[in-house]
This record gives sequence, C-alpha cells and structure tokens, in this order.
Amino acid sequence: MEWRETVSALIDTRSFSSLWFWIAVLAVWFTMGKRVLGVPVGIMRRAARNDGQAQKDLEDLVRIRARYLHQTGRRSGTWIVAVFCAVLSGLGLTGFLYGVEIAQALFLLVFPTASWCILELVTAARIDSEAPTGEPLREHMWRQRNRVQLVGLLSALVSVAVGLRTILATAVIGG
Repeated sequence: MEWRETVSALIDTRSFSSLWFWIAVLAVWFTMGKRVLGVPVGIMRRAARNDGQAQKDLEDLVRIRARYLHQTGRRSGTWIVAVFCAVLSGLGLTGFLYGVEIAQALFLLVFPTASWCILELVTAARIDSEAPTGEPLREHMWRQRNRVQLVGLLSALVSVAVGLRTILATAVIGG
C-alpha cells in the first residue's frame, strides 16, 4: 500500500502544495533568463567587455535569430496568438471560475510564458527591422533580458500569492 500512496502523492492535482510545481516554476524562469532571443547571456557579457570576436558572434547570432523569429511571427503569428488565447482562456476559466487548482497552476505557468513569447517576437521584429550593431544592439538585448526578468519576478510573486492563498484556504477549510 505504501507505493500507491507515494505514486498518488506524486501525481496529486493539488499543485500548489506540490514540490514539482515549484520546481517547474523555477525551471521555466531559469531557462528563459539564460538566453535572450536564443543567444546565451554569456556571449552578451563577453561582447559588453569589448571583446571583438564576441561582439561579432553576438551580432551574427542575433541577426539569425531575430530574422527567424520575425519571419515566424509574420507567417504564423495570428495562429500562435489564437492558440495561446484559447488555451489561456480555458485554463483561466477552469482554474479561477470553477476553482480547479491544477488549471490555476498551469495558467500561472503558461500566461507568463506567453508574455515572454510576445516580448521575444516584438524585440525580434524591432531588431530585424532596425538592424542595430554594436552598443545599440547590446542595449536592445539587455533591455529584453530585464523585461523577461521582470515578467519572471512578477509571475513568481503572483504564483506564490495564489499558492499561499490556496494552501491556507485548504488548511483552514480542511479540504
């Protein structure tokens, strides 16, 4: 009987009291914060130290990634937005209107991820159309990284607030 309880605890739908949910939140934002438009932050740091080869690598990588993301956004951006809106609407209504905790948790993971995708597409379009090099390009990239970190921080704070509210309500009610 012990292994059944262990398996049941691992796949429990009470997401906010699960360690796995919080690991997923950390993993998502750690992963998103390590790259800007698919370019590792380490290359951005080396380019900021006036390393000529790192600056060239940065410009090449950003040009390739920005063009790819901009073309993807132009080609299928409407469909991407439609799918994200449908998924977010379904999760939001199911989670917050009907009180399904796992839908709330998924919404709190997917919504900031959708925001991150939009920020990446907008930045890619701006960089692809302006084609900045040198310091202006690095400024675009660092501003994008700061925006992503802000979205990550806000989403983590909201997730903690909703999670604590849910956990405390469950503890008080005894459900």
